[in-house]
Amino acid sequence: MSRSNEYIKKFASGEIGAPVGEFTKEIDMSTIGSTESVDVFDEFSWAAQVISCQVVSVGLAGTLNGTVDLRQSNDGTNYDTIGSTQTALNSANASNTVEKSSFSGKYLGALITKGGITGGVIKLIFIVKHH
Repeated sequence: MSRSNEYIKKFASGEIGAPVGEFTKEIDMSTIGSTESVDVFDEFSWAAQVISCQVVSVGLAGTLNGTVDLRQSNDGTNYDTIGSTQTALNSANASNTVEKSSFSGKYLGALITKGGITGGVIKLIFIVKHH
């Protein structure tokens, strides 16, 4: 996996069912503190109703007890956790997609809690769609 971040805005017209935007970010778990915020600073989610984030872990090491929580914000500064959108980082190599319908925020993000993880990579793949 490359270590670059990529943001792609697709179908800006917002046709029903078409993705509004995609955002991919990879995080080297050995370089972050106890938590890491991943915030998408684009208003691509304004017209969105459904959000999803695929969390891919590759080569995680240490005590595998971390988490990833989806978050939202209206001001782009203060983020709140979106209910029932947490995934556990409890396997060295895994993939899990969490989603939320009825998304009501303006900005989307995620909070990674490292726990006892000492190495490996987490890849977050966000997709935002109209309902």
